[in-house]
Amino acid sequence: AAVWVLSRHWGMVTYREQLSRIALQDRDALVRKMAVIGLGILLRGTRDQGATQLLVSLLRDANTHWIVREAAYLALLGVWLPQTADIRESWQGWRPWRTPDEKAGRDWDAEWLATLATRVDWSLVSSLERGAS
Repeated sequence: AAVWVLSRHWGMVTYREQLSRIALQDRDALVRKMAVIGLGILLRGTRDQGATQLLVSLLRDANTHWIVREAAYLALLGVWLPQTADIRESWQGWRPWRTPDEKAGRDWDAEWLATLATRVDWSLVSSLERGAS
């Protein structure tokens, strides 16, 4: 909750280093996701090089939990392309199940990872990565 207040409500850019550290080091994937979202909100439209490198590294890291990777992609879009709200909204509503019954007994982590290649515009990610160098 504190991450959300710092980034969304107060716009505390001075906490970007702390958010970056949390995004990389916290043991809880949900906390890491919130820190990544906070960075995307704080740095929306800035094309910040440090944030771009961090977000791309999280997105590309197969060992990073999928919810953090998803948040990294959406935050990256926000940092570079703040007008892409329609893309972010379509992602935020996406899940590989629609009802609790559909979720039961399914490996939804694997299902999300299987769609990663088609839902992430990897050529855009590479282009943004080059633009931040």
